[in-house]
Amino acid sequence: MQRRTFLTGTLLGAAFAAGLPAGASAGEARVTSLDGLQDAIDRAAPGDRIVLANGTYTVPAGGAISVFGKKGSTAQPITITAESRGGAVLQGERGFVFAESSDITVSGFSFRQRTTLEIPASCSRIRLTRNDFRFADISGLDWVVVRGDDAKIDRNHFHEKRTEGIFVVVDGPGSTAVAQRLHVFKNHFSDHRFAGANGGEPIRLGVSSRALSSAHAVVEYNLF
Repeated sequence: MQRRTFLTGTLLGAAFAAGLPAGASAGEARVTSLDGLQDAIDRAAPGDRIVLANGTYTVPAGGAISVFGKKGSTAQPITITAESRGGAVLQGERGFVFAESSDITVSGFSFRQRTTLEIPASCSRIRLTRNDFRFADISGLDWVVVRGDDAKIDRNHFHEKRTEGIFVVVDGPGSTAVAQRLHVFKNHFSDHRFAGANGGEPIRLGVSSRALSSAHAVVEYNLF
């Protein structure tokens, strides 16, 4: 009885009690499939950490990894991460789709999609960190579009594009406003070889119709 009491009073005991694998902590879910990933996201609470095993995963046509109505907090974000940096490769038409969510961190994935990853105006404090972005080289495809406030994009690698399209676009809600307080730092932007004029920028912060709006964005310590 004393041994049982000791185990359930430790993190390891809590992991066993929750049915988690050895080495996982309470509030951490380790998954090995896209279905498992979606289920863990749907059940996530502030402070939870979801770990997708290394491997290559193809999102079915017409499908997505949905992050809808999920609310972390500034002190306890919901973290969705690959087992190791770059170890979980996401292929297919679309990857993560965000809506009505806040304080979400997505980390460590290799993105190989054919559709823009958008942070919509309905989302705030979304962080993309330590990911590898090399989307399909489709002319006119912008890779990451930010419309929500207080987004953070850091320590990612964006690379290998030869056609028109921008790595990171900062727009906003409606047609004249700009997303507020974006922080873009310590990213590596490389190998954009579009030979045209507009449309080949690593980062586009605003556009003519939003020129009179202040973004209060910080772009610093990036390598171009």
